[in-house]
Amino acid sequence: MLILNSDSMLYIISYINFNDILNLSVVCTYFYKLLNEDFYKSLATLYYSKKKWKLAKLKPIYRSLPLKNYKQELILIEKCQEKLDSLNLGRWCKKDFYDYWTYYDYRTNNS
Repeated sequence: MLILNSDSMLYIISYINFNDILNLSVVCTYFYKLLNEDFYKSLATLYYSKKKWKLAKLKPIYRSLPLKNYKQELILIEKCQEKLDSLNLGRWCKKDFYDYWTYYDYRTNNS
């Protein structure tokens, strides 16, 4: 039987569907421990870029309402993406998030 080291597993897991990653972490204690905050931070960067997360951290807390960790942030984003899918609107790309933030900031500052 071929046994992969943790780094190899993390690399492979980063290419599966996000919901499957969550399911994997729920059904197996080993994967729950392996998929730690560092993994989700790396996954968040892979999905949305370092620039997006740096910009998100610069937003005032009262406006952005950040969650406790990257896993929770990714779950929230995925729920929003799934809602867009259910409305047949298509998933947002990085530019859509930036455009929304720009519009939201403009509306908030000019209200």
